[in-house]
Amino acid sequence: MLSVERLDAAYGESQVLWGVDLEVTAGRVVCLMGRNGVGKTTLLRAIMGCLPVRGGRVRLDGRDVTDWSPDRRARAGIGYVPQGREIFPHLSVAENLRIPLLGCGRATAVDDALDLFPALRPVLGRKGGVLSGGEQQMLAIGRAGAAHASAAPAARRADRGHSAVHHPRDRGCHPADPVRDGTGGVARRAVS
Repeated sequence: MLSVERLDAAYGESQVLWGVDLEVTAGRVVCLMGRNGVGKTTLLRAIMGCLPVRGGRVRLDGRDVTDWSPDRRARAGIGYVPQGREIFPHLSVAENLRIPLLGCGRATAVDDALDLFPALRPVLGRKGGVLSGGEQQMLAIGRAGAAHASAAPAARRADRGHSAVHHPRDRGCHPADPVRDGTGGVARRAVS
């Protein structure tokens, strides 16, 4: 379970989040929605550790991860897909999927991402930069999940992850259903 308690975050002197509480329990899909500029991306960046918090706590399965670095949070099971996808355009799809695994000793374990997005299998040798927007988004989400595929994934966050990706209904499931990731865990998506 991921919980955010009384979270405050700011960019310099401009405070964006004041006392935010959020709880994502196992097996749930959460959609974070709001107008532009209300702090959706700021919340995701603070949860991931990409933005320091001024106050409050981020907990993962009861452990306080507030002071953990983003890479340590990723190894613990928190993933983040930024709005711009930020894939490596000159690396192949397979190489992009292996990048987060290098520090985990599992640099060849990309099957979970390919099970979640089978459309990536035929393009494994292509450079990320020549993929369609939807393929790049699948790659970015698959890469976020790959780093912690051996453990039950705790939380995967996608910032506008719904754009240009095949709708879950296309895979025969209802949008509110948990998305199974092939490891017995559930990929929970928070999108804005």
